[in-house]
Amino acid sequence: MPDDGSSTVACASEITAPTLPEVTDACGTALTGTLKSGYPTETPSCNGDVIYVYTFTDCAGTAHDWTYTYTIERNVGPTLSGGTWPNDITNQNACYADRDLSGLLSGDDVADMYTANCGTISVSHSDVTDPTSNCGWTVTRTYTITDGCNEVTNTMSVSGSDQTAPTIGDDDLDRELTSTNCVFTVPDLTDEVQAISSDNCTANADLTVEQSPAAGTTITTQTTIVRVTVTDQCEKSSYKDIVLTIPEPLTATLSAEAIQCHDGTTSITNTVSGGSPDYTYEWESGEDTQNLENVEAGTYTVTVRDQNGCVTTATKTISNPDLIPVSITNNTGTDLLTCAVTEISLTAEGSGDFEWSDGLGSDADQTISTPGTYTVTLTDANGCTNSASITIEQSNENPTVTLVDGSITICAGQTATVAIDEVTNGVAPYHYSWNGGTYGDDTEFTTSALSADETVTVSVKDAHGCIGSATAAITVNDRPTAEISGGEAICNG
Repeated sequence: MPDDGSSTVACASEITAPTLPEVTDACGTALTGTLKSGYPTETPSCNGDVIYVYTFTDCAGTAHDWTYTYTIERNVGPTLSGGTWPNDITNQNACYADRDLSGLLSGDDVADMYTANCGTISVSHSDVTDPTSNCGWTVTRTYTITDGCNEVTNTMSVSGSDQTAPTIGDDDLDRELTSTNCVFTVPDLTDEVQAISSDNCTANADLTVEQSPAAGTTITTQTTIVRVTVTDQCEKSSYKDIVLTIPEPLTATLSAEAIQCHDGTTSITNTVSGGSPDYTYEWESGEDTQNLENVEAGTYTVTVRDQNGCVTTATKTISNPDLIPVSITNNTGTDLLTCAVTEISLTAEGSGDFEWSDGLGSDADQTISTPGTYTVTLTDANGCTNSASITIEQSNENPTVTLVDGSITICAGQTATVAIDEVTNGVAPYHYSWNGGTYGDDTEFTTSALSADETVTVSVKDAHGCIGSATAAITVNDRPTAEISGGEAICNG
């Protein structure tokens, strides 16, 4: 009998009934082998032997077995033949809970990419996630590709993280600040902003909210922008700028029309701006109204307070205008009516309308002949008035002259001297005129030698031209006739 045969195959599918050897018996007869019962043996699922046994019976009736052994050696597993293995998926923007694995290959996709030397490709897979944080996660899928006997593995991963910043609502949080003491501070805005914020991965309560400037910071500028930053657990941030304003500075300005007339009144207007209405007012003069009416000249100060406790003061000084000018011009040059001056001419000076006292009327020019106080009132175009007065006095009493001797007796041929004893009434200085002569300072007068009776009259004129007079009677006696005897000398008179 020929030697048994054998061969090695990679796949069971390559096994076929072997080619029987040529066998001749001793009789020279070619024998035909018959497959022995129970053969071939069962084909193993993977590696192993498949044995064929054939029986040849010779002419003598002796059976001879011939064996052929197929050895299956499936050493080559599935091979990648249907394209390039894809790259890992990286930088996916997703929370861990929302990870998207749809980009990973399916089993069918992988099966289509592999070829089996033997058998049918089947694919299974398992996923491993590490780490599992929202801020960085990786899912690695391991594929097991088998042909029923041999298997190979390959992997594909998806990695990602939360790359989306929190969302802050569009709610208008801008505001004008209020105060009770005129000190304005930044409020704590974190709770308000957190309430309108959301994040795709981080729970609202776990969001971190910070603001700058910090709560409690004093604000002195008109407008302050507070930036509130919301940060999720993956340190992704969004911000919202909130505009804080404070009222314009509280100011008060006092204005008043000028007082038109001396000792008149006006009104004060208090113009308030800025701050926060309603305002309260406190005047140093005690009033609590915004404006003042019917105020006289002086200095007025008001303190204004607003609803935020801000305070400002304003002061206004109101001047008292001078009296309108009015005067009386004495054209005569004297305010004394005398014997010489019987009328005084007056002229009112000023711009406007005049009105004289004592019923004199409205003419500027007046002639005064009676003593008294005369007042003129001037009214100008604004209705302002002022008065001027002049007092006219009178001095027209004639002087009274007293002579030393008002009756003088002399002898014929003698002179007589008339002398003034005193002058009363009138106004000194006095001047004297004897017998109609020129006024002078002589207070006595001596006549020439007289031969007959004569009168001597003296007129006394005072400083106001008033004249008084006195007369002295001079009696002239004849001289007596004397006889001279004894030669005795006598004196004349």
